[in-house]
Amino acid sequence: MEYALSHRSEVEYVQIMYRWQKNNEHGLPKVYTRNTRNAACDSVEHLLNICDRYIRLVGIDVTDMPLAIYQDTTGQIRNITSDDVKTAMRMLARKVYNITSKKELSKWSSHSLRVGACCILWAKGFSADFIQRTLRWKSESWKDYVRDLIIHSSQHNEAMADAWDVPIF
Repeated sequence: MEYALSHRSEVEYVQIMYRWQKNNEHGLPKVYTRNTRNAACDSVEHLLNICDRYIRLVGIDVTDMPLAIYQDTTGQIRNITSDDVKTAMRMLARKVYNITSKKELSKWSSHSLRVGACCILWAKGFSADFIQRTLRWKSESWKDYVRDLIIHSSQHNEAMADAWDVPIF
């Protein structure tokens, strides 16, 4: 780990083991590779930053707690929970989309990240199998989230325009 952190550019991929998963497939590893097209989406760099923070806050020899931690305003080390992510997601929804309705904000949670990823992959044309496997969905329930995307309307319009290219009598 120390070598990887001091030679970040040499790290091409990371493997994470999810100790607990909602789908009850605990302990499964997942590989993440560098995103060389967009640094903001580089999972490898983000994980290295998480490891840096972990070592800074608890030390490199502590191996019995989750990596996802932070230091609160009182100096106490805390695990990042789904409630923390939900709070951040709702704050972002307020700022980015100017959502003020409590009912609308209640729709934003840590699950929104998976839903967003699912919709992006579907809109980009990835297969159902790829989406289900990549986002670790056990069932096909992910399809419920791709029911009304703008891309569907655009694709429909394009198909109709192509089909309309027939002679009119």
